[in-house]
Amino acid sequence: MSASARYDLSEVKAALGSPAGALESVGVKARRTGSQLRMATCVACGERSRADTVAMSSESGAWKCHRCGAGGSLFDFVALREGADPKRDLPAAVRAVAERFGVGPVSGEVNEAERRQRRHQLEQRQAQRQRAAEEQRVQEMESAIARADETWAGLAHRHEAGESYLAGRGLGALAGRADTVRFNAIGAPCVALYSFDGGHVVNVVTRQLPPREPKVIGMKGAPTAGTLGQASAFDLDITSGHVVLVEGVADWLTAVVLFERFGHLVVGAHGAGNLPKIAKAIAPELAQRGRRFLFVPHEDMAGERAMEGSIDAAIAAGVAFDPELDMLNLGGAAKDLNDALRMEAGDVRDLI
Repeated sequence: MSASARYDLSEVKAALGSPAGALESVGVKARRTGSQLRMATCVACGERSRADTVAMSSESGAWKCHRCGAGGSLFDFVALREGADPKRDLPAAVRAVAERFGVGPVSGEVNEAERRQRRHQLEQRQAQRQRAAEEQRVQEMESAIARADETWAGLAHRHEAGESYLAGRGLGALAGRADTVRFNAIGAPCVALYSFDGGHVVNVVTRQLPPREPKVIGMKGAPTAGTLGQASAFDLDITSGHVVLVEGVADWLTAVVLFERFGHLVVGAHGAGNLPKIAKAIAPELAQRGRRFLFVPHEDMAGERAMEGSIDAAIAAGVAFDPELDMLNLGGAAKDLNDALRMEAGDVRDLI
């Protein structure tokens, strides 16, 4: 195609569609975390790391590399991916993206009828790409869930190094509790992430042994939204106390040790953002049975926001809430439940 061909920039940008779909189209693997798409490789500096260094908004496509500081729009990202720098040569970048996404050049004056026809063709191509991407996403998700179930079944029930690590965090009572915690080959404790109805394992979450980072990882491709602990109607029927809602793997394991003997059902999340979803899923059953939540807030901004959303979801469903009765005090110095257990701080002192 001629280098002098002209393209309509607005049409080229529209052809990108959603950020997730655009990344899929140019072969970039991204991990969705809340409202962000995270990637390990930067299209600007080319550096790759084990941790996700590039964050992109899943709505606007605005992105930033936390290593080199590069960033920009979705168009900028795709252009760089295609080997063209829009800051140095915008026409070349527009042409590269247009050719990648099937947008033809404009010739002379384009009348309104031609514009409508081009928009219609563009919408059809976008719809086809979105359907293909969704079909692929569903297939990958189904495959990942099957792998998660197999992975959970294949983990070791006992591991000396892993049990020693748990004992050092005050969680020695979990030794041999294969229904709650299992271990990978090096002894890192793993827990199952269940669907919100408690029906099946959708991911296996690993609390990596220090000093490995990130601290907590899940199986790639498998759903990250779910429940640590099975919060099904059946589980509500066989317990009598509160439903204890905690954030994070270590907190959930700690809550199992502290609260199971009191007849409480202990549930939690792989990350703060899932807590309101869990509360919303369980709250109607709780309200119907006249039961209550016990909220265990993680002492940071994300944890506080998540707990506020969880409390709102509970109240909206008709679950009674009294902050004096239904919110655990961690004692100020402790940032999470496991800290409070080891420090014997706050309300935890009455439970050990």
